[in-house]
Amino acid sequence: MLGWDDTVAEVCSGGYPLRGVTATPENLAQTAKMDLAVVLGGDGLAEIVRAHAALHPRSNHVQPGHGARHATAANTARDVAVPVVAVSEETGVATLYAGEHRVVLTEPSALLSKTAVRVLLLDSRVGDLRDPALDPARADGLRAEAGALLDELDLLLLELGEHGAVAAELVAGYRRELAAGPDEGRASAPGDADEWWDHALAHVAALLSGTPGPTPADPTLPELRFRDEGHALAWLDKRWAALLRATRRALDGGDHRTALRRLTLALDYCYRRKPWRDWIEPATGAALIARRVGDRAAEAALLSTLGLAHRERRDHDVAVALLSLADRAWDELGDPRGRAVALNRLAYAHAEAGATDLALGLAGQALDLAAGAGDPRLEGVVLNNLCGAHRRAGDLVAALAHGDRAAEAFRRAGHHQGLAWAEVMRGNVHHDAGRHLAALDCYRAALAVRDAADDRYGVAVCHHDLARALLASGDRAGAQEHLDLALAHFDAIGDPRAGDVRELLREAAG
Repeated sequence: MLGWDDTVAEVCSGGYPLRGVTATPENLAQTAKMDLAVVLGGDGLAEIVRAHAALHPRSNHVQPGHGARHATAANTARDVAVPVVAVSEETGVATLYAGEHRVVLTEPSALLSKTAVRVLLLDSRVGDLRDPALDPARADGLRAEAGALLDELDLLLLELGEHGAVAAELVAGYRRELAAGPDEGRASAPGDADEWWDHALAHVAALLSGTPGPTPADPTLPELRFRDEGHALAWLDKRWAALLRATRRALDGGDHRTALRRLTLALDYCYRRKPWRDWIEPATGAALIARRVGDRAAEAALLSTLGLAHRERRDHDVAVALLSLADRAWDELGDPRGRAVALNRLAYAHAEAGATDLALGLAGQALDLAAGAGDPRLEGVVLNNLCGAHRRAGDLVAALAHGDRAAEAFRRAGHHQGLAWAEVMRGNVHHDAGRHLAALDCYRAALAVRDAADDRYGVAVCHHDLARALLASGDRAGAQEHLDLALAHFDAIGDPRAGDVRELLREAAG
């Protein structure tokens, strides 16, 4: 690693500092360690200033850096047998040079490097264990080392997701050959992988639902904390396809408990990302299995989210049937919060189908249950729904009052995403009342919050709403720009709103 400054320190941490150590080939060889960095500094980069530092590139930027430091790195790499890294002072991007090759180091590439090193070490330990004349004490030591490597690889592969598919296959083979889990007392594959999945999914679900973080049942599992909701969503975005495949395998293989656990832990993710095209089929099968094995809580949760999915796909008859079943299941379980969620979604489905009086009655029941449960976040969700129901009925005064109450409930809950949603609902009321400038202010405020949280569906909805208000204000060009952005996302996830956007595009072009 060439140079030591604040920019380098952001992507290269740990190790230990050195003073007065000249960067001779002998000293470099003594301080080098696989997958760790030796940092050169001083006049002309002639001294070793730090050894055994770990690289942690945080950028997904793929454009290599340039400048004097990078030219030096490229020239040095042609003359030495080890890779040389330079960090851009402008962007913080780390570029690795090896011989004539240049590679931009991103977070996944650094994780892959760490994984590859540990796979090679594991291969060595497993190879040594194949020796039939191996001393028993040495064999025990090798198994312990292999177990420690498997522990490290579990966490790395969990972080890599789809990027680590090849390494995961290799590790699974070594694990089978060792005929044991990462260490004594831990389950062997595939149970061990299930344990890691559940541990990670539980943290994602806790963060997205606003509940306190879960405590790992097994102290050997790592501390897994996400910076914020956006970090948790991005983590599962990379692993969603793998999770669905693993869940389908569990369903097909008769491991029903694992499939139910996975699908229910991912419900809050599904609410945010709307992956309904891929999710509805396995979730429907899982709901039937939950009923058969007597897991009423899993059945109720799956039915409630399936009802939401079908409503958003505008299949209102199926949505009403599923949400009615979910309400009944939560009622039998004596769970007021679960019932409030199901009733609120059922009310929304009836409101969209034109049954306004029924929708208002059901939403009123949901609000009473949410208030009784002492859940201001859920109160805000129901009040937002009541805002929409009154708006559809033409009572804009009542709609705005419920929108204001929803915003207050979300403030009490500290739920910024909820506040953005309340702004959208208030904007819809202003739009219907012809107050288009006020509507635009609401939509823009909501868009800023949703964009910062990487709420892609919410961002697309805001673009759609902004386009409606701009078109009503006579700004066709501005409306078309927002419609193009909305259409790209709705088309990507197969959402019926894409049809609404296309109609507005024709009107804007008109």
